[in-house]
This record gives sequence, C-alpha cells and structure tokens, in this order.
Amino acid sequence: MKINLVFLIVFLFSTELFGINNYSEIDKRSISVPDSLRTVDQISTYLTKDLKSEEEKVRAFYIWISHNIKYDLDKKNSGKKYISKTAQIDDVLEKRQGICSHYSALFNVFCQKSGIKSYVIKGYGRKGTGEISDLAHSWNAVQIDTNYYFIDVTWASGYVQNNIYVNQFRDEYFLIEPKIFIKTHLPFDPVWQFSDNPINILEFNNQNYLKLSIKGNYNFRALISEIENQNSLIYFEQLNKRLLSLEEFNDLILTEIMDNAFQITFEKCRIAVDSLNFATDNFNLYIKQKNFRFRIPHIEDSELRELISSVERPLYKADVILQNVFTFNPDLNIQISRFKKNIQEFESKMKIEKDFIDKYINTKKSFRFLLFIELKTANSQ
Repeated sequence: MKINLVFLIVFLFSTELFGINNYSEIDKRSISVPDSLRTVDQISTYLTKDLKSEEEKVRAFYIWISHNIKYDLDKKNSGKKYISKTAQIDDVLEKRQGICSHYSALFNVFCQKSGIKSYVIKGYGRKGTGEISDLAHSWNAVQIDTNYYFIDVTWASGYVQNNIYVNQFRDEYFLIEPKIFIKTHLPFDPVWQFSDNPINILEFNNQNYLKLSIKGNYNFRALISEIENQNSLIYFEQLNKRLLSLEEFNDLILTEIMDNAFQITFEKCRIAVDSLNFATDNFNLYIKQKNFRFRIPHIEDSELRELISSVERPLYKADVILQNVFTFNPDLNIQISRFKKNIQEFESKMKIEKDFIDKYINTKKSFRFLLFIELKTANSQ
C-alpha cells in the first residue's frame, strides 16, 4: 500500500517528539484483557494497573481500543443518535465495533476514569489521496502537563480500501503535535486547533499552512478554560455561536450546527423535566400535609405559602423553557407536546390549590376545619 507523504511526516514527527519510546511491554499487555472484564471501569482499571505516567496510560487505551474495536462500515452513514453517552459506550463495548464517534467516545471515557484531560473533537479528515472526506470525522486530544497532543484511534485501527475495512494497526496517530496533525485533521471548532493563529477550511483545503509560523492573538487556552467550566447547555450554545461566525459554510458545518441545536433542545427539555419533577415532588408533599389538615407537622401560614411557591417556581420554569424550544426532530416534538400538556394539567390543579390556600389563610383558625369538611363533601358528590 502506498503511504501518503503527509502521514509519513506525521509518523516521523511523533517518534521524534517523544523519542523512540519503548512501549513494547505496555502494548503487549494492552492488546487484550480477560473476557470476564466487560465494563469501562473494569477494562480501564486492568489497563492502567502499575502504570505511573499519563503518557503510559494513554498509550494503553490507544492500543487496546485500536486492537479490539473494529470499524463498522454499515454504520458509516447511519447518523444514529444515543439517548446518552453511557448508551453509546455500552453499545460499542458490547458489539466491539463502531465508527469514529464510538472510538473517540470510548477513548475519552477511559481517560476521564484515569483523571486525564481528554477531548472529543469533530471535524474534517484528509484522505490519503489528499482530498477532504465528505463525511465528518471524530478524534481525540489529550493534555499532558501543559501541552496538547492529538490521537486518532479510528485511523490507528485500520483503513477502508475498495469499500472493505482492513483491520490493520497503524501507529502513526499517537500523541501528534498540533501543527503537524492539522495537516490531516481540521476541527470544526477552531478552539481545538490549539493554535493562536488558527487556519480556516479554505486554507486547509488548499493545504496552505503559512499561518502556522505566524504569531496570532487567538487565546485558545482561555476559551478551553471557559469550556471546561460550562454545563452542557451553555457549551452547545457557545459552540454554535463560534461555528456560525466561521467564514465558510458547507454541508458538514451545517449538519454539525443542526446536531448541536438538537442537543440544545434536548438539554433544555431535560432541565424542564427536572423542574417539573421537582414541582411534582413538592406538590405531593403539599397534598400529604393537606390530608393531615396541616397539623402533622403543624405548618404556619407563611410556611404554607412558601410550600405553594416551591411548587409554582419550578413549574413556571418548566413552562417557560418548553414554550421557547424548537426542534425538527418529530420524536422530540411529540415528547415536548406531552410535557406541555402535563404542565397545563398541573397548572389547573395548582390554581385550585392556590384558591384553597388563600381561602384557608383568610379564614379564622377556629373555623378552618370547616373548609376540609366542605372539601370532603364536594369531592363525594
């Protein structure tokens, strides 16, 4: 097989960067694990046993994944989505096959288990012919000490030739310095170029890397620090802002923006559901205490109003969130419609209870028991 010159340069640079490291013992032990070990925790614990440095642990993960996970050509264009990262990891560990997103997600979670900073990066990949692939790619970066390096476990595990996957380990994609890796991999998000003067898609397409030797003022370290402190919702919102500000748009970028928009909607729905559940728990507590006529335990009027507010606030939050979400996903739209209906029914119940509490508090304490008798009579009719 003819080796592309860019890939050869990547390989030579990686060996020069880290020296001719002798990973033979780590590699030998990391290729396989006992069949009884099936979970992320079990496998990562086995792989990192007696390893001291982050570099050694990263090497163990890289070797095991590239030798044990096979590329699934049937899933190449499936666009399958998972309800969670856990579901995706469970799928790839059970089937021992997947596509680039599975490889990078699995590597990332192994690193997280060992306290190693790792990032999943999506973007463009350059084929061996020099052309940019028409499919989005996914790979990883790790931080060792204060430096960032790239790893592509998918490409290390093999390659596709004549629509057939060749499962052949290639050690060219381990701990590559950003200025070299950028020649074959361009992140959608410029943050992950780890460069103070990031290139754009046009420069990548034309293999114009002049910027790499020119000092810039793009503060990627500050942006990464912000990202690491963001929750999922803010992360995807800020990511889409960065992508929408890019100079060049294409189908891959638009697809990425749409996928992120789905994640934003999903996160908002999750927050809304959590708020709705919190309101429901407080409402059930209120009903339980109402059944004891607010005597067991005894509740002051101010506490009673606060209890009602503890139901209203999260219910209102859920309502506002769901009134301001939009998605093209039909399944998610169905779920959103159901949640909205549940909230409307809940709000109707709350109106009844608020009216009751207003009447209860405005009634002399010696006559309040009559309200519960009236309520019991009304419910029996």
